Amino acid sequence: MKVMNKKEALIGSCRQILAENLKSNEVAMQDVRTAMFNETKSSAGDKFETARATLQREEERLKGSIIKIKQQEQLLKQTPLIHCSTVSPGALVSTDSGSYFISIGLGKIIYQDQAYYAISPQAPIYIAMQAKKENESFTFNGKQFEIICVE
Repeated sequence: MKVMNKKEALIGSCRQILAENLKSNEVAMQDVRTAMFNETKSSAGDKFETARATLQREEERLKGSIIKIKQQEQLLKQTPLIHCSTVSPGALVSTDSGSYFISIGLGKIIYQDQAYYAISPQAPIYIAMQAKKENESFTFNGKQFEIICVE
């Protein structure tokens, strides 16, 4: 049960990060839309068109970010919570130089004073360690890593 609680806590942390990112993107999107609405055409038409184009590009960028966050939320829901004996999606992997949670690419997450790196199954380091077991090693970026534990 301990592993499940750790995985559940890490998934909860990932959800919280995604929710915060979604909220900040939605606030920024509202700000851009307000700015676009309030942008008035001045006598300098080119200035208006440039400002409007910049705001539209920012709106498209934010839309893309929001879509990506929602996709990550869906992928996170699919992350298995079972005990893993090999490096696979849902695994907690401890190596001699860091610990990884194979889920979605969010970076560093702290759980009970230990850093875990939430990485996706598409991450190059995951590909290097995929299907490995405890006490096996893998090479990534020219460096040798030893797998200490897979949960």
